[in-house]
Amino acid sequence: MKEGNVGIKKIAERSGYAFRGRYHDPELNDFYYEDVYYKNCLVAADGSPIKYGNGNSSVLIAGSVGFGPFVSIRVYNKCTYNHIKSELRNKFHFKTVEVAGKWTTLNKGNVVVDVSVDGNAYGFTFYIK
Repeated sequence: MKEGNVGIKKIAERSGYAFRGRYHDPELNDFYYEDVYYKNCLVAADGSPIKYGNGNSSVLIAGSVGFGPFVSIRVYNKCTYNHIKSELRNKFHFKTVEVAGKWTTLNKGNVVVDVSVDGNAYGFTFYIK
């Protein structure tokens, strides 16, 4: 990740994502923010989908949680979710640990990936330690 998420912005735009804007929860400090990008769906300011379009809908969020940067991708198609999870396992050789069938934590060097399932949203969040 580059300062100001410049790298993420270029990748998102090249991949067909539209920039929704920066979201900052007023109850949190200034070190917490999210830049929200979306593809094949309409989203609210906080990145939650309102309406789905044709094709694989997804939301890409790049930001900071106060202790460091993160990138999160949420997909709304189980087939796409399984494909991404498989790619993570095969290409990066992450260790996989299931907890109550709901989420997985994958560790590789200084990167932690939380994989979560919440209703019809499948999320991959990459934290840099």
